[in-house]
Amino acid sequence: MLHFVLECVKSHSRVSSMKFRVSEWMEAYFKRHGQWVSAHPYLVIALTFLATVLGGVGLMNFHWEANAIKLWIPSNSDFTKDFNYLWTNHPPEMRFHSVLFTTNTGENMLQPKYFRQMYEVRKAIDAIQLPDNTTWQDYCERLPVVKISFSALIKAKRRRRSISEESIGDVDNEFFGADFDDNFDETDPSVDLYPEPYCSVVESMDTACFETNILELWGFAGGFDQKSDQLMANLQQEEILEIINNKNMSGIFLIEKNFKELLGGVEYDEAGEIISAKSVLMNFVGRMNGTAARNGNLDIDNALGEWVDPATLDFETQLIHILNNQDRFTDGFVSYSHVARSFSDIASANIFTDVNMVVLGFAIVFIYVLIMLGNFDCVENRVFVSLAGLVAVFMALIASYGICCSLGFPFSPLHNFIPFLILGLGIDDMFVIMQAWNKFAEHRKDLSKVEKFGETLQKAGVSITVTSLTDFLAFAIGASTLLPALKSFCMYCGIGILITYVLQATWFVAWMSIDQDRIDSGRTLLCTSQNSVSAKHVSRCLKKVDKNLLQGGFDSYGKVLSRNLLVKVGILSLTAVILAFSIWNTWLLEQKFDPVWFLPKDSYLFQWFELKSQYYPSQGETVHVFMTDLDLPEEFPKIKSVAEAISSQQDIISHVDSWALQFTNYVSQFEDANLITSDTGLFQRRLTQFLFSPSGSKYRLLFHYSEPVQCGKPSPNISMSIFEFTHRLLEGPSEQIPAMNRIKAIIREANFSGHVFPFSKGYATWETDEVITHELVRNLALALTCILLTTLVLLSNLMAALQVVLCVVVTLINVSGFMHLWGLTIDTVSCTILIISIGLCVDFSAHIAHAFLHAQGTRNQRIQESLTNIGPAVLNGGFSTFLSFILLFNSNSHVFDTFFKVFFLVVVFGLFNGLAFLPTLLSLIGPSSVTGSSASLDDPQQDQPSSALSKPSEPASICLEPSIKTCPMPKSAKDGEGLPLEELLQPLNPPPNSTSSSSV
Repeated sequence: MLHFVLECVKSHSRVSSMKFRVSEWMEAYFKRHGQWVSAHPYLVIALTFLATVLGGVGLMNFHWEANAIKLWIPSNSDFTKDFNYLWTNHPPEMRFHSVLFTTNTGENMLQPKYFRQMYEVRKAIDAIQLPDNTTWQDYCERLPVVKISFSALIKAKRRRRSISEESIGDVDNEFFGADFDDNFDETDPSVDLYPEPYCSVVESMDTACFETNILELWGFAGGFDQKSDQLMANLQQEEILEIINNKNMSGIFLIEKNFKELLGGVEYDEAGEIISAKSVLMNFVGRMNGTAARNGNLDIDNALGEWVDPATLDFETQLIHILNNQDRFTDGFVSYSHVARSFSDIASANIFTDVNMVVLGFAIVFIYVLIMLGNFDCVENRVFVSLAGLVAVFMALIASYGICCSLGFPFSPLHNFIPFLILGLGIDDMFVIMQAWNKFAEHRKDLSKVEKFGETLQKAGVSITVTSLTDFLAFAIGASTLLPALKSFCMYCGIGILITYVLQATWFVAWMSIDQDRIDSGRTLLCTSQNSVSAKHVSRCLKKVDKNLLQGGFDSYGKVLSRNLLVKVGILSLTAVILAFSIWNTWLLEQKFDPVWFLPKDSYLFQWFELKSQYYPSQGETVHVFMTDLDLPEEFPKIKSVAEAISSQQDIISHVDSWALQFTNYVSQFEDANLITSDTGLFQRRLTQFLFSPSGSKYRLLFHYSEPVQCGKPSPNISMSIFEFTHRLLEGPSEQIPAMNRIKAIIREANFSGHVFPFSKGYATWETDEVITHELVRNLALALTCILLTTLVLLSNLMAALQVVLCVVVTLINVSGFMHLWGLTIDTVSCTILIISIGLCVDFSAHIAHAFLHAQGTRNQRIQESLTNIGPAVLNGGFSTFLSFILLFNSNSHVFDTFFKVFFLVVVFGLFNGLAFLPTLLSLIGPSSVTGSSASLDDPQQDQPSSALSKPSEPASICLEPSIKTCPMPKSAKDGEGLPLEELLQPLNPPPNSTSSSSV
């Protein structure tokens, strides 16, 4: 046992020794790195520029994706697999279009002036003509127009019984000229009059474009004619109300329809009659050749994310123009459409929106960086360096985009935020490097420029490595997600952060070295000369004020925090209260996802969805069950049993419309329905008879055949059939996900030989909801674990690493809690931001912890020194990150709006926990210094600064008023004269370790 303990101690010692060697090796490397870069700046600039160009070559493979299914649905989900299966084997051919008419004044839509305008829109659709002379009639799904009453067939059937077979021809002639009795008691004529004369009548029927349109009530003989025009011209409001309340016969298809369901915001009188409506909905069904579109290898696939032939897209473009042309409307009449291509069009157009905000964001950050990095004079301004740092971010974007495009990752609307993110995170490294230069190297007269840059990178290199590496790991973990858009986004960001880190340590430092040569030689920039000696004198004073104001503020803050116990108690108490409040609101945070949110709020399609939800609230999700490659009629009983099992789920199902159940009822009228399953020929004959019957004709479009089905002939082989059902209105994922899984279980237990699956766009959302919480928890846990290990290795201290991770966890809880207060939910975008925000949270804490570990003295002295040395850089980094996305606060994009809200919370709580909570924690239970020269941690006098200790953190004196004593006239900018008297009196050769005892 003693041997085991000794071995454990030795092992721990070896690990600790290894950690210290890692830290020391990195500091030594960055010192050599800084010296080499500053010694060869032009070579470094050329190499980094060449590498950026090579990386950007991949932009030739740039590919954007707008299809919501391919972006936001898990790649291994049932919905995605079924969607791909359908497009591969049975490409959809129907194209659904809709337009919602309303008024912007809330008036009653059931007025002649509004009906006339709707009628004009309907006629404009018929008038669309493409260059190849095709019209709506060529792109619509067609249904038969029932111009002959089936009562004639019943009358003929009854007379047929009383005449001989030889006189059948006479019956047929009489049938077509019969004088029909409207009160005749109709039955199904397809039972006894099939195949003839029934099929002859059915096949002689005209067809019309499939639509559900309240204007059908004013149609005649299968369409709109001059009589319709005349009726509309003389239409009266009383007539509108009379027809809507008492007529339900379509003038287009000559069948009954429920037209009242097309009205929204309906008001009734005491008798239950409709008296007004706020909106009118029209639906149209188009058609394309899905197989031709799929096999065409069309470029449009890259733009819209789906296969559509160009002719159909051209027609739909014209249709969108007709339906959204507000110029033709008067009296507050407006329309909002949803054409099949609308969603992809708007999503594609939104990919490169807000570019102007990116440019303005760079300009704002440039001004801020210029103010914080430079001085207000012609020589020592940092315009050159600030611009070089921002160019490094731009270069990183080009290189990362090119590399990711080469790897095949698509670009989506979510990627629009990447420039803001890379800008916000990338310039943090600039501030840390400049802070190290200003604090440790700028006034070292005993060092050459190359040595100064070596010392600067020695201090700053490890710090920016910790934050950049943890940022990269956070994105790498996010890239392991099942959500394609998030995977691609994290790859772009992760590689961008890594390249930015490399460029800031090379490109930026090289330009900084060149600019420092200019400053040392006294050359001006952006102005010809400093007009007078007094101007130089004032500029020198402004320089000291500018450089020490923020640092002096942190020095004062550090003193108050380290010496006042009440301040520490107050910070810990405030942190605990905010944390408790955040935990409670995190528990209330709702999980909700809707692809509609990704549409711009000012788009016509978003308005369509909003008004559709308002005036036509959902009665439940409609689901289609696709049954492919089945052995019919052998598996017909399974189809029937599945439909019956789904019908029995009364708690989640409101309605089932199955051809199998209706087919069974139909066949039962004239024979035993069980017989059809044992005779393939009989099954095929009866199925065709059913599909051309009045009760079964609506199912005809729900079958895919090996060849067209014909009335009177056995049905050809069936490759796919469909039936549908409707869920009850379910509340949230807690009800929706179990309901969906129950339906899937019923189908799975039937053990079909082919591929049978339920399919609905609602299921796409439900499946995403099912995995999104698991994905979030998994990715957060993995990211936190990786960050703990990374900070443990780079900080070389377990206690410090745990305290950094604790601050990250507290920040994440704060953010998620206040997300609920700000009206956000758990969806794909918010999950994405929470995962990647881990890296940003680490930035605020890791710099402070790293500086604390390398400071000397008691805990209080070390935290004061850490806040003075690195606090300004942390604050500048956080504030510049906020500035990079401040323009998004008023964005109408759900993606940008969510990014602004979440990142605003991340910056606020990250800065609070990094600059208040963590320093308080370190001052109480912080680890010992890695330099090995800390004072006793149990020293009762630790709250008082020790006079015996050196004070490397004491800020340089600030020149408040120009005077001969404090601001002597400079003789030469190169000799460093003109510094405050206190600094001029400092020895040129400081004691050993006097500057290296403090670190970033």
